[in-house]
Amino acid sequence: MIRFSRLELEHLAKALVMLSFAFAIANSGIRGIFSSLFIIVFVIAALTLGLGFVAHELAHKLVAQRHGCFAEFRANMQMLLVAVAMSFLGFFFAAPGGVVIGGNMTRKAAVRISSAGILANLAVAVGFFVTGIFAKGTGVLGLIASEGYMINSWLAIFNILPLWGFDGEKIMGYDRRTYWIVASLCAFVALLQFVV
Repeated sequence: MIRFSRLELEHLAKALVMLSFAFAIANSGIRGIFSSLFIIVFVIAALTLGLGFVAHELAHKLVAQRHGCFAEFRANMQMLLVAVAMSFLGFFFAAPGGVVIGGNMTRKAAVRISSAGILANLAVAVGFFVTGIFAKGTGVLGLIASEGYMINSWLAIFNILPLWGFDGEKIMGYDRRTYWIVASLCAFVALLQFVV
């Protein structure tokens, strides 16, 4: 069973609210903040980006705990404030924090833990994609499904990049074969929109 501390839940809540707020500002513009539609944009951000963020971090945490490691999410408040500030310029980029993991890990465990977040985003993206197929022409639900699919596809692609500190860099360092399998899954899910 997944275990949380009170501090961790506070950090998750802060990160979720600030990410959703920043994303809503970036999509609404500064004038949009004072619009009655801003709350709707914020809720859509929480349901799409927020769900992807929480799924990603909890997947890391769950797999790490299953391998006997300490694992708790910690928000990076400085980077969250940067995300909010940048959103006023119409640009969204966020590094909201991550799961702090402690304990002895085998290479296999490290690959599984690093892959888990990306695979969670892919699962959420596919869920939104399937919902979108059945929700075409339904207005808000169709919009949420489309946004959720795109955002989570991009979150997976972003995280699989083999750059410093990203999940992709960790996976590549431990197991190149797994890296290319997960990267191929990311590409497949991102291209689904062009197939169906």
